[in-house]
Amino acid sequence: MIENPARRFCPQKGNIEVGKDADLIIVDMKATRKIRAEELHSKASWTPFEGMDAIFPESVYLRGEQIIKNGNFEGEKGFGENLWI
Repeated sequence: MIENPARRFCPQKGNIEVGKDADLIIVDMKATRKIRAEELHSKASWTPFEGMDAIFPESVYLRGEQIIKNGNFEGEKGFGENLWI
């Protein structure tokens, strides 16, 4: 789903290979939990999805650095970057 758009708009992303950014999300599709606004990373203090079952990532790698481990954010604030095309 990302390879062709990345090829066109953001060539450093889209694949797992040498020279690419190594962005990766690992999820367990069978592990669900309830959405709770206070656990979301948002400036809003509410969500219309409160109480619904959802799948959350177990691990997230951004440019090769693990920023979510065991479901907990461990990255540095501001580590992301905008991709202006």
